[in-house]
Amino acid sequence: MSNGPSTSAAGDQATPNFRRATAPLSQSREATILRLVNLIDSGSSAQLHQLLAETKPVADAFAAAFRSCSTYVPSEALTLRLNDWFRTELTTAQELTTTAVDLLQRCSSQGHPGHDRRHILYMDSLSALRHCAEDNITDYRSLFLIGALYHDVGRLPEPRLYGAPASGVQGADHQYLGYYLVSELLKAFPTVPAEISDSIAFSVLVHQTGKDSDNFAAQFVQRADREQLVGPEFMLRTIGCNVGYGRVGLKIPNSEQREHTLSLPGTPAETDIANHLEFYMRNLYPNIGSKGSMHAEQLKVISGAFLALAHGENLFHQLFAPEIARDNDRAPVAGKFKPPLKLETWQRIQAELVGSNLDEARKLREFYQRDDSKLFRDFLMPPMVPDLGIVRVNELDPTSPSMLYQLGRAWDLLDTKERERYRLAFAYGIVARDETHELLQDDVWSNAELTSVTSPVTKAMVDFINRQSDEMR
Repeated sequence: MSNGPSTSAAGDQATPNFRRATAPLSQSREATILRLVNLIDSGSSAQLHQLLAETKPVADAFAAAFRSCSTYVPSEALTLRLNDWFRTELTTAQELTTTAVDLLQRCSSQGHPGHDRRHILYMDSLSALRHCAEDNITDYRSLFLIGALYHDVGRLPEPRLYGAPASGVQGADHQYLGYYLVSELLKAFPTVPAEISDSIAFSVLVHQTGKDSDNFAAQFVQRADREQLVGPEFMLRTIGCNVGYGRVGLKIPNSEQREHTLSLPGTPAETDIANHLEFYMRNLYPNIGSKGSMHAEQLKVISGAFLALAHGENLFHQLFAPEIARDNDRAPVAGKFKPPLKLETWQRIQAELVGSNLDEARKLREFYQRDDSKLFRDFLMPPMVPDLGIVRVNELDPTSPSMLYQLGRAWDLLDTKERERYRLAFAYGIVARDETHELLQDDVWSNAELTSVTSPVTKAMVDFINRQSDEMR
């Protein structure tokens, strides 16, 4: 890393450039890959903490400088120049993308249930590719796919950094690790315009903030991230990570406060998984793209239906108090982090509770014949998932708190009716997950031929997704 962002002039454009301390060009890209893979897979807690201490002030200064430079909102002239480079240097753009992919594929770290390799290498990339396909993003901005791929890579060494995976607002350091890793990778490609490299690094650094609505790279990566915070993907991630690590339980206490106030995820005030799921369903920042809002609302419907199925009538009225108040022409009680859902989304949640997916869920629930351990496994580990390593799915020894063991402990605290409701909710989650994943794949593949022809970067990512899909089957 450099000692801080400097300013380089490009015509009349200025951008903070973290690459002033670029390593000698004789240093091979292979050496860069090996060094970064070793850091991700084997960096000690002391090394990671030292890296964070050195990176944070550099990254924060870089972000401040980037927001005030002309690259933040590119002019028409700058856009034309970057697209001219992209068209004439397609080989370099594709090499950068394939190198970024190769680096992560070489990592042996499996991550943890909230951020495993399946999520980081497959789901994030697939969401970003769908965005490219829907809006025909085939110019230099398609390189921002690298930001979507790398924004959560800093999560992989988290268990070594903290002793356990971070969750919710606790995971406040991984973006700095991701910024460092992607910055070091980009140093190996000094002919890529600084405006593109800096935009990629910035998008990784700020992906959790919900800010920077004027910067396309940031919003592009934030959308890929946000689509994993609602719907079936988030259900399996957050239950696997938070219940599976004993942070919160499945049982929800009866509390009138829930009618108007939610706790910040990952804080001591959060005691049950419903808060985690409901918080993001209600507080998701808007997504860009011609279909960004549509996808987000559909995923919120699935989160809402899961919450409704998993809890009884009294808790249902607490969970959806703002919507019920609106239905009855009453003003909701003022609170915190509990804005009402859009009327159409609320109506679709109610329709989902009597729809075909629920019929399929009831059939699937009967298939498991109360084999709760198998239900847990199938809910938490989709068919397309690699070995999660630290999850140790067959390890049910109480002396070694695996994800399934901790989930079993939370299950034991439920009464008979609560378990029956959760069985149906988990079965619904499996049905909704498989349907959503199939639709997501279809959205990408139906447009993949068009985008692959015009953008080698998109083609490289599509090829990568295909390989990931083959490996996970």
